[in-house]
Amino acid sequence: MNNLQNKWLITGGIVALTVLLTVFAGLGISKMTGTKTPEKDKTEEAGTEIANASEETDSTKENEAPEETKEDAGNDSKSSEEPSFEEAEKTSAEETPAESAADESTPDETAPQESAEESTSESAAPESTAPAEPASEIRLLSAEEIAEIRANYGDAVQGFYIGGSPRDENNRPTSCVSRNDELNAKFGNVVFFGPDTAQPTAYFTFILTNEFAPNTENLLNSLASLGVKATFFMDKPYAERNQGIVQRIINDGHEIGSMGSSLPEGGLVMLGLDRLIEDVYGFHTYMRDTFGYTMKKFYFSYDSYSDQTMAAVIRMGYKVCFYSANYVDYDHFAAIDVNNLLTSLEYQLHPGCIYSLRTANSASIEVVPHIVNYLYSNGYQIGVLP
Repeated sequence: MNNLQNKWLITGGIVALTVLLTVFAGLGISKMTGTKTPEKDKTEEAGTEIANASEETDSTKENEAPEETKEDAGNDSKSSEEPSFEEAEKTSAEETPAESAADESTPDETAPQESAEESTSESAAPESTAPAEPASEIRLLSAEEIAEIRANYGDAVQGFYIGGSPRDENNRPTSCVSRNDELNAKFGNVVFFGPDTAQPTAYFTFILTNEFAPNTENLLNSLASLGVKATFFMDKPYAERNQGIVQRIINDGHEIGSMGSSLPEGGLVMLGLDRLIEDVYGFHTYMRDTFGYTMKKFYFSYDSYSDQTMAAVIRMGYKVCFYSANYVDYDHFAAIDVNNLLTSLEYQLHPGCIYSLRTANSASIEVVPHIVNYLYSNGYQIGVLP
């Protein structure tokens, strides 16, 4: 019995040794021929390669081996023509478009992101290169621009008057025609009368300084009933004292033009170049901040200006407006006969006529419906100051 047991033990040992030798031989052949092994065996191989390359035995390091031993693993894969871990992932991504699209949107792949940024930059170029405000917006002038204006334009005060001026074949005051040509040739953006139109057109402008508010309210009521739009020139003190009227002018669809922040005797030209620019811009910011309104037209009080102040206001972004028909109605205490006023306005009418009236005197309010009816009866239309 003992001999039989010994015999079986020897036989079992031989079988077990044979099996072990067969397993080890199979593993060796598998590695030599590049046959893929299960994921656990591959991790053990990578761990072995890390140990050979860095002589680190930490088991955690071995699990991270595919990332840190890319070159060593690559050498083995080249010899066995087996794709690397990274190549296998890339192949897998190509086979799954949805995952590929997700990968391309990740921060790791910077090339597509840079391309998208360049495309966005190109499409946004017009906004980035454009000024913060439109070219027609009102702006302050730089020190260099002011110096250039001083160097190229004179500061002599010039006045404009049309009383008693001869008239051309279109009944326009010749003083308006000559001054219009002169200033537009020198500066541009100056208007004395409207353009030629198929139907003759007339325009109303009203000067609002130191008037009684009831007169202006009566005028607005009259214009609303007539369906007529006008341009109202005012200074900052008037706007500050009569915010309700200013808001109504805007709400009714009329236009507001600037006369600056102050009204010195003799006009803004008396302030000098630097102070005038600050004065005009101050009223611009007040209207913008208080009413959200940007004025585009400017009127020189007292009809007085210099080449320097004219150049400055136009470069700030304004169109400078004059007129071609008016009446001495600035004194609210003066007794003005409405019929005489109407006769004068009818006489001065011409195509493109710009009327300049004030609301200080009630006669200028009373005459509006009469002159409007006269314009319509003579084939005119009424427009907003160009």
